[in-house]
Amino acid sequence: MRLPLGVKMTLASTLLVAVLVTVLGYLHALKIRDVHDARAAEMRDAFTQMAARRAESSATVLAIALREALEGTELGTLSSVVNGLVEQDPEVRYARVADRRGRVLADSTRPIDAGDLPQLEQGTEAAAATSTMVERESANGVPVLEIRQPIVATIAGQPEVRGLVIFGFDLSRRDEKLAAIDAARRDGTRESLRSTFLIDGIALILGALLSLLAAQRFAAPIRRLASTAARISQGDLDARVAVTTSDEVGTLGLQFNHMAGRVRTLLEEAVAKAELERELNLAREIQSVLVPGPGRHEAPGIAVAGYYEPASSCGGDFWDFAPLPRGRTAIFVGDVTGHGVPAAMLTATAKACIDTLREVHGENFQVAETMRVLDRIIRDTGRGNFFMTAVATVLDSAQSTLFFTGAAHPPGLLLRWTESGMKLHRLMSRGNRLGDGTPGGFETKRIRVEAGDLLVWYTDGLTECYDAQGTQFGTRRLLRCLSRLDASATPEQVVSLLEQELLSFRAGVALEDDVTFVVGKVQ
Repeated sequence: MRLPLGVKMTLASTLLVAVLVTVLGYLHALKIRDVHDARAAEMRDAFTQMAARRAESSATVLAIALREALEGTELGTLSSVVNGLVEQDPEVRYARVADRRGRVLADSTRPIDAGDLPQLEQGTEAAAATSTMVERESANGVPVLEIRQPIVATIAGQPEVRGLVIFGFDLSRRDEKLAAIDAARRDGTRESLRSTFLIDGIALILGALLSLLAAQRFAAPIRRLASTAARISQGDLDARVAVTTSDEVGTLGLQFNHMAGRVRTLLEEAVAKAELERELNLAREIQSVLVPGPGRHEAPGIAVAGYYEPASSCGGDFWDFAPLPRGRTAIFVGDVTGHGVPAAMLTATAKACIDTLREVHGENFQVAETMRVLDRIIRDTGRGNFFMTAVATVLDSAQSTLFFTGAAHPPGLLLRWTESGMKLHRLMSRGNRLGDGTPGGFETKRIRVEAGDLLVWYTDGLTECYDAQGTQFGTRRLLRCLSRLDASATPEQVVSLLEQELLSFRAGVALEDDVTFVVGKVQ
């Protein structure tokens, strides 16, 4: 069964109070018992010491008064003195006097015949110089403290034991007082326990009430926290807990309200992020249409294949491939500064512009004119914040001529195999970045091509990517990779080779820029 927090706090506090009061009451009862035991022991010691002093005093008096009687010549006088001592002291139950040989000369409990002196019961000699005492019962069953005190007389300046006096002190009164003390101890203990239980009960009631009040005081804010948390879990993100204290519970409430605000903010950010992700996915799908798909693409006089990998969800690289009238083919590779959604939007604009120019001009499509139009459009669209490098190429298969122009873009490569080996030509052409608006125009170059020639175009994202040690891929590595090719290599094989080289070099390191390369082979 699950108990509320307030009930748990009340039970715990009440149990703690009960244990504390019980322990204190038990300790108080032990204290009372110890006090009464000390009083009883003190009374026993006092009575014993008193009896010993009186026995010693009486023995001294007897030693002086009964010197002759102890010689056995005046037994009547000795009996009178002994009986007088018993009569004068009500606590003396009996008294006996014995000579040094242990013969009883006087006994308060019976007459003594001088002709037949009895011996002491234990047959003890009276010559001992020290007193002894022992508790015992008298003949009629009364408890007595028997003290044997030697009678010492000084003869010729030397102490001499002349006899022994035996006193039996009545212990009845002492035992009555000890019984009274023991009864008082029991009564005190019972009273202490009764008081303890009474105080315990009162303390339990007060403790339970105070614990209940305290539990309500502390549990109420926690219940409010739980209720507010339940409202938030049900979707009420505006729910907040009322903070009425400045203690730890109040601090918890403030932190809870802050957390609730953060949850709302994070949910809003998550919704916005999901919406942005949806838009990015849409932009990615749109951009995928701008780039020819993977695999081999053919047009009059050429076969091409390409590779494209954006550094983020949307990239700024793109390439285009389309046949033109009269056996001509247009190839375009562009790289917008940066990457992401803005770069992707600019590439879409450039692609739309190229498609329009190709449709409008048809067989009169010119690479330099295309660059001039793109320069103006990108300058107006990018407003000086975005630029593009590009290379535009038209292959005229009828004339076996390649027309090309560049806009601050890495030059394309022409690989030709002859009897002496592979020859490399860089397709260099002067031109500024698209969007700069710098006067000077774009230069159109031409070069003769032959069947079997291999054409390679790429963006700087390929040569400027880094590995884990911070080393660039570089143009030299690209050329070394291409130098391993032979004349039979197809565009798809070259693309696969470059892709494997790039992945091996990066070894999982993320791209900092988009990577694009296109490979064509003249038919």
